[in-house]
Amino acid sequence: GRYELELTLLSRPNGCAEGSGPAVPPLEAPPQVQRGDGLLLGTVDVPPAGSRSERHEFDIENESEARFDGLTLLGSQVSPLQVEPSGLLDVVLYWEAHRSGLPDSQVHLRLLDPSEQVVQERLIRPVGDAYPTTLWSAGDRYVGCFWFSMPADAEPGRYRLEVVPQPPLQQA
Repeated sequence: GRYELELTLLSRPNGCAEGSGPAVPPLEAPPQVQRGDGLLLGTVDVPPAGSRSERHEFDIENESEARFDGLTLLGSQVSPLQVEPSGLLDVVLYWEAHRSGLPDSQVHLRLLDPSEQVVQERLIRPVGDAYPTTLWSAGDRYVGCFWFSMPADAEPGRYRLEVVPQPPLQQA
């Protein structure tokens, strides 16, 4: 369907951080976006699940071709390549399904320090919880975007990310 994104500014009574006060109408706005107390920021169309008519081609930075039962991790992208302690690390995973009827697959995304100790771990679905692999069809390609916050006490050195299957998913 078609969704509209609307912005409404709320006042905070007496400068309190909790709770919200009444909506604050915009003083000036073009008539086509004015919505009383809000502003129309834009619209987005969401197609029905599984209605993709073309295969997505990706510009994959680090190709891998790692197979996990009916899934292939086509590759990944990590940025930035240098990150400070407490900084954010963006992780993008590119996936392809080789068959329909996949189980609800999950993998561990692990961040290992220079001494190969796990400093952070997340159990994830390949493209997030909103679209599990049970809904994928053979040939579907999807992108999963995740992030890690580097530990505040992270030692200098080269850290490594790894993807480890969660049973019943197994590396093929």
